[in-house]
Amino acid sequence: MTLSRHVWIDRKRKRNKIGGSDSVSNLYEKSNEAVQAGCPMFFFPQGTRCMAERLKFRDGALNVALQNKSSLIPLSIEIPLNAWTRTYPFTTQKFDSFDPIIITVHDAIKVNGNENKDALRRQCFDTIYSVLPHIQKNGKKKNL
Repeated sequence: MTLSRHVWIDRKRKRNKIGGSDSVSNLYEKSNEAVQAGCPMFFFPQGTRCMAERLKFRDGALNVALQNKSSLIPLSIEIPLNAWTRTYPFTTQKFDSFDPIIITVHDAIKVNGNENKDALRRQCFDTIYSVLPHIQKNGKKKNL
């Protein structure tokens, strides 16, 4: 990951005096530098993973896109239920025993810097989840 120039969040850094986080400030600074240098960035907008709940998107990718007037390209990643275990993605099962992981690359969302952040968040959320199945709390796919 170091070779691919990942931007890391240091979750152990202390909060600064005005209530913000030095690690988040560093994340934005490094992300902005990377985008301005032409490096594509991948953000996972929920900050974590959860099969049975559609988590709220955080602002990181939106802030970087708005500040740099960068397009957003939503990706949907469908991980099959038989691959989703406590140890995912570190598993001892053979990968050919899983259903395929499906990655959908959606059309780019142009950002000119004047968009309403909440509307942009909703557009990304709706786009990403438009092709993903609904999952119930018991881990079963929900028929709509």
